[in-house]
Amino acid sequence: MAEKELFSILKRTLILLSISFALFLIFVNSFKLVDFIVKIDYVLSNFQKDMDIPAIRNDFTIIKADEKRFDINTAYTAKSLGYIDKLPLVDGSEWGEGINILIVGSDKKNFQNTKSRSDVIILLRIIKSGKILSISIPRDSLIKVRDGEWSGNYDKIGHSLYWGGLDNLKKNVEELVASPISKVVIIDNFRSFEAFLAIMGGIRTDKDLQGELGIKWIRNRQFKLGDIERCKRQQYFLEKASEKIWQITKGGNYFYSLLMYDALKRIVSTDLTKEEFLNILYTLKVNNFNPKIDFYNSVLPGTFSTYDSKLLLKNNLACWIPDESAVDKFRFLFYSKNNQFTLLSQKKMEFWTFFEIDFKNFMKNFKSTLNKKKKDKKEYVKNL
Repeated sequence: MAEKELFSILKRTLILLSISFALFLIFVNSFKLVDFIVKIDYVLSNFQKDMDIPAIRNDFTIIKADEKRFDINTAYTAKSLGYIDKLPLVDGSEWGEGINILIVGSDKKNFQNTKSRSDVIILLRIIKSGKILSISIPRDSLIKVRDGEWSGNYDKIGHSLYWGGLDNLKKNVEELVASPISKVVIIDNFRSFEAFLAIMGGIRTDKDLQGELGIKWIRNRQFKLGDIERCKRQQYFLEKASEKIWQITKGGNYFYSLLMYDALKRIVSTDLTKEEFLNILYTLKVNNFNPKIDFYNSVLPGTFSTYDSKLLLKNNLACWIPDESAVDKFRFLFYSKNNQFTLLSQKKMEFWTFFEIDFKNFMKNFKSTLNKKKKDKKEYVKNL
């Protein structure tokens, strides 16, 4: 057999093996994706039927556990878990163009028809350079009521939902940061949070948070600083949750992101559309968002105090007085001119929009790997 013919056969064999291997990888990943979709449907079905919601165990949700060992029977402070207040690290010069999203955790389902309070108030700032700032506003923060029958009186911001509904809470947060809120996300009962944990496959903190344990962990305020410590722990939880979401969506992959949006939309209430969600992910993706680096968080600083409530007809109630200098900084960081945010409608999002970024990143990493190998080879030859 001629050498030329042998080379041709070898070449065709390699091409066939490469195609077979690629098809095998596609099949395996497709199987994993289908398995994940089926399990999500099972979680959502159980959520609707008020049945037990088991956490999803799938390659998409598995994440390497923290090597740090914790006692399962101990409730740790946020600092012990590794939480760091990252507000001092925020460079204010780049936070001028972005969107503000309010996350609300209510203690009752159908809060719009039933009197309820907001257990969780978190304001997110997402900017065009692909960074996120997350601020917890303690529910006991004392504010001057903006609108309605009790306008001008002082009360805890967490009572805003009770006295005037979501619109009242939104206006009071806008008043606090002196800037409009573009979108709202509401988790209106504990079961919705349980379903979220199940879809994530659990969130690993000092414990594997899922089911009742997850609810107890996120609500726990049996600490010296009470609700303030709870807010810090919730910010630590958000750090881990953002890492998990970014992992599950494969760094903002188009199809996985759509899957995630459709699943979460069925367990939370939000006015954030699918197209807007994709635009946000596109912004993060194009800026190579890294949740361990580009996710900043803090809790509104302040001091403990007391006040007399005309609304509740009670005196000497505990409250949290926001630090004025911190409020001024938040107003600077969260400032937006109006409600028209290009970040939510910068372009029509399609598969090829995301694929282009993935392909560019793949080629960049490929070239970087080749250059590294060339460099290592030169060093090896040089040292001979």
